[in-house]
Amino acid sequence: MQFAENIKKLLNGEKKVEEIQVKFKNGKEKKYDLEESSEDTIKSMFAEVDWTEVAEVDVEFEDGDKVELELEESEDEADEEEDK
Repeated sequence: MQFAENIKKLLNGEKKVEEIQVKFKNGKEKKYDLEESSEDTIKSMFAEVDWTEVAEVDVEFEDGDKVELELEESEDEADEEEDK
């Protein structure tokens, strides 16, 4: 899933990731505190999350910057919304 790939890029970037908040399509949320995490925490996050059910991911960096990754609608879904 694209979310997982984008998060991996952010984790391997220049800035240190402090927290990742995963928001699911069903409204549930799960936070992962990476401030003092080990590689095991990151591996368990990727193993636990069903990325096909994720609607949004918020990433917070150590310096306070934040990045929001949202599910992009396919063109078919956008067309269906317009028809309603």
